[in-house]
Amino acid sequence: MHLAVAGLCRIFAVLVGGLPLLATPAGAEAVLATPAEIASCLCLEQGLADSGGELQRQKTVYETARARLDRLAAEIERQRPSVNSNDPVSVDSFKELLAQRDAAQSRFATDETPAYSAAVARYNDLVATYNANCQGKAYDPDALARARQNLFCPR
Repeated sequence: MHLAVAGLCRIFAVLVGGLPLLATPAGAEAVLATPAEIASCLCLEQGLADSGGELQRQKTVYETARARLDRLAAEIERQRPSVNSNDPVSVDSFKELLAQRDAAQSRFATDETPAYSAAVARYNDLVATYNANCQGKAYDPDALARARQNLFCPR
């Protein structure tokens, strides 16, 4: 999984401290001087925080499903040598374990993996948009105050 991380210092400051960095970074290309430009970046920062939370939730679901598959595979390998092919109960029990693994594998491939991949893609798209429009740019303090007064970020 590749997550873009360049330019997230300002976002980290928002997540941790609640305020974007106001100082002009060394070599900054521009100062965002209008409330609309700044509001766009503030909304992108909010979107990144929300998307990051969703990404973490999807990662947890994905990893939980992956761990379940690993446990089932280990259990199959542990039980395989002891299955008595002459005992229908033993064979049926092993077949049930295989069916559980197959169902978990199917859910993992059709549900958890695509959902996690989509969350990663959404997050990376937002990072790319933020980096292209806001990264390395300082906010004019007066315009920032005006942008915050009327800030509305559509979801």
